[in-house]
Amino acid sequence: MNEHPWKHSVVDVYANNYGSVAQDYLELVVQPSLQTLQRRRDELIARPDIDDFIKSLQTLDHYVLKQRTAMAFCLGIQSLWEQQVRTYMSGCVPHLFIPDSPDDQAPDVIGKAIEKAEKALWGAEFNELFLKVRGLELPQFQSYPQLDLLMLLGNVCRHGEGKAARALRKRNPELWPASSHLLEEHYGVRPVTDLMLSFELLRSLVEAVVLFWQELERHGLKSFMHDQSDAQIETRLSNRIRV
Repeated sequence: MNEHPWKHSVVDVYANNYGSVAQDYLELVVQPSLQTLQRRRDELIARPDIDDFIKSLQTLDHYVLKQRTAMAFCLGIQSLWEQQVRTYMSGCVPHLFIPDSPDDQAPDVIGKAIEKAEKALWGAEFNELFLKVRGLELPQFQSYPQLDLLMLLGNVCRHGEGKAARALRKRNPELWPASSHLLEEHYGVRPVTDLMLSFELLRSLVEAVVLFWQELERHGLKSFMHDQSDAQIETRLSNRIRV
């Protein structure tokens, strides 16, 4: 990542807990819920008092429930991440954004910049704003490719079919490992309802969120701990990926 002059803000202090919040959501909400659903499915399959045909219908319904639950949790992770990064950006603007305008116009320009931070589309528009406000290029973050996938997945889980779904099919066809041939023949595409989101994928998305805040925190620490070793800096990081 390119080196840029760094200015510290109180917003960075609040951001030091963002990674832990994301991991708590995964460990305390997502994982237990999916494990409970899996146990229920195993119980249904193991019951000897249910006709095999009825059992197959029940397990199929349960499979669909687990699939939809995983999509809801993916949307939850994406929403949590988006709220975090937009809150961070909105907080940085008043402290760090220097408008190229006369002093009497500065409040209005800063106000518009805050509004843009709250509404800018993910991608080139948001990246440009992040560079202008924070002096860092988002695509250079190690976590960026997975966060980009998270934003795309969240869009698909929220809206279903559309431009985002078409982009996801092209970019990540492996997320449809068992699509319905009948639906595919009818609609001409693998439907969003066949999207498969494993717990491992959800965990990797949360780890990307944690990694982003870790990278950002590390960059800030290096700016004023330049005489410290990398190991010493690592011990100071608040955002950590739990093993």
